[in-house]
Amino acid sequence: MREHPRHVVLAALVAGLLVDRSGAAAVVAAAVGFAVLAQRPWPAVLAAVAVFAGATVADARLAALDAGVLAHLHGRSIETRVVVLEPVRDRVRGPSAARVRLLDGPGAGEQAVLRSYAWPRAAASSVVAGGAARGAASGGVVAAGGAVAGGAAADGGEATGGG
Repeated sequence: MREHPRHVVLAALVAGLLVDRSGAAAVVAAAVGFAVLAQRPWPAVLAAVAVFAGATVADARLAALDAGVLAHLHGRSIETRVVVLEPVRDRVRGPSAARVRLLDGPGAGEQAVLRSYAWPRAAASSVVAGGAARGAASGGVVAAGGAVAGGAAADGGEATGGG
């Protein structure tokens, strides 16, 4: 370690990226640990700063990923028009699903996975979600309503509707 202090500083940066969500105590412990591991004053300071820099970057990145409006609407009901972006995927069990983009209301412009037991036909005017026919075409605009469910970080949010 004494011959290659840059490796300690690089490892400290990676550790900061990894321990960010573990809490402030874990970040401080990692900073102290890498400072001790560096064995010399300047590399020790740089290693400690690298841990804090890595944790700060990780926190900013995760905050940006979770910044969508849908992520904060978990459990709330919404009514909106959506554009169907992909063909509806029928499932053996549970509701069918399709990726959609919200056109209005909270979360306008965001993408989500819409799950429904009954899909309306796409038409020029809004069609009430829960219509009799499956097969809302890609690019079709349909009205949708329901509760926002989890999964916002993984798939852009999820609105369940239909019935």
